[in-house]
Amino acid sequence: SKAVQLCKAEGAFEQGKTYTVTCETKGDSVSVEFDNSVKLSGSDPSLATKKTGYRLVVKGGGVLFDDFAVLSLE
Repeated sequence: SKAVQLCKAEGAFEQGKTYTVTCETKGDSVSVEFDNSVKLSGSDPSLATKKTGYRLVVKGGGVLFDDFAVLSLE
């Protein structure tokens, strides 16, 4: 599938600091909230289709994920 940018973070993220991130997808919409009050949202019709997985794209120095969990809220 082709990558589509749905939103862009404008908030400040301090290098080396740990953040809690909550991401929710519902139908054709996605929302992401960070514990530093940065909130992102976007939508695209392709989000409402069945998938085998998702990918996260980060520009810049990179990102590390720890204690990652995927939950079904059905």
